[in-house]
Amino acid sequence: MDLLSEAKAGLRQGVDPALLARERVLTAQLHAKTERQIQLLAMQDPHAAAVEQEIRLLTTQYQDAEAKILRASPRYAAFAQPQPLTLLDLQRNYLDAGTMLLEYAPGDARSFMWAVTRTSFHAFELPKRSVLERMARGAYQGVTSADEASAGNAGPVLQELSRTLLGPVASLLGTKKLVIVAAGALQYVPFAALPSPSAPAEPLVAAHEIVNLPSASTIAFIRRARVNGTRALKVLAIFADPVFSASDPRVSGAQMTSAKPRDTGAERAASGFELAKFTRLPFTRKEALDILELVNPSQRLSALDFDANRATATKAAMNQYRFVHIASHGLLNSLHPELSGIVLSMVDRAGKPQDGYLQTTDVYNLSLNADLVVLSACQTALGQEVKGEGLVGLARAFMYAGSPRVVASLWTVPDVSTSELMTRFYRGMLVENLRPAAALRQAQLSIWKEHRWARPYYWAAFTLQGEWR
Repeated sequence: MDLLSEAKAGLRQGVDPALLARERVLTAQLHAKTERQIQLLAMQDPHAAAVEQEIRLLTTQYQDAEAKILRASPRYAAFAQPQPLTLLDLQRNYLDAGTMLLEYAPGDARSFMWAVTRTSFHAFELPKRSVLERMARGAYQGVTSADEASAGNAGPVLQELSRTLLGPVASLLGTKKLVIVAAGALQYVPFAALPSPSAPAEPLVAAHEIVNLPSASTIAFIRRARVNGTRALKVLAIFADPVFSASDPRVSGAQMTSAKPRDTGAERAASGFELAKFTRLPFTRKEALDILELVNPSQRLSALDFDANRATATKAAMNQYRFVHIASHGLLNSLHPELSGIVLSMVDRAGKPQDGYLQTTDVYNLSLNADLVVLSACQTALGQEVKGEGLVGLARAFMYAGSPRVVASLWTVPDVSTSELMTRFYRGMLVENLRPAAALRQAQLSIWKEHRWARPYYWAAFTLQGEWR
């Protein structure tokens, strides 16, 4: 909440220019080092470890500079820290009649779940954190496996998780819209794919719209921030099919290779910067073109190929668009979530390298006026330790930048089914005038009903975070 509020507070006004210059220098250095780390890892160069150490040092210095700026801000002393909502405030002012908030709080000895509607409040005790993490990891690993044989074990694990997380409130759910506030490993649970307590043969999304929030109080900030906002004049800005390499046939003078670009099964993420190369994602182009057909040419920005670059994404003109869609590779840095981001075109038309990495710190500096940002790109992963900051950091960065809703993915998404899912999602919003939460639910259900894509792996990765109205 502090982070989101700072976006509107003008806390850098009146601060010593030397401090602000120091912040800009450190930001640039961090960006350059991250770019260098990506290059070294791509070449499997052992010097990448040394660059990681430099990034850690720069991150500490950057955080110190940020703290000094806040302390020196003339407005900071008078800046009212945002207060969490009380139960009564939440019920009276923010929960609709057909909405239920489910908040999960894992603990070492025992965990809790709170179920809140406009007129009721229930508390339930759940198993301790270690038990919930075991189940969440098992469900995640089963659902995210591209191998159908390995994924066959996901059903019983999802059933167990559903009984634990939803069983206590089964009689209260009805067909309500569900707002999920999770923590720890539970942030990686695809709630849409959990078997419904009342109809185990169906996923939860069959009867419920599902939305995620970083905290219950986040909705209060989002709605206050939008009260006096003006609506964007244009409809859609879309970034897709960037150019990652000088060997790409689209580069002037590049030699055509005999190998065809992968057109099926391509994945849109590289986990923890452990990447070999960035593979072209041809179906992001089909995805973009299909979506663009739904919008009048005068109301859209089509940034494909070389135009899908960082310079275009950071222009002030981006605040003219209601929907911002980015389809590319995403990167998660588990050690430094603030350096996570999205990879756009890494070379120009002549094949010359350019900065194509839109990282979280860049997103914080955007000024959007969007109703929705869709990241048909980002991915988070469960390792030996669960770190939810990567997902929360990137999604929250776009909220900070001015979007009350963000759609992002929980795992590496298959290219073909994602292209189809996104096209159906936008058709629901732009043609059928559905709210984003309802349009996402409809798209996911339509994919689930197709036998070839029935497994949650193909449709359940994307979650909507933020405003549900």
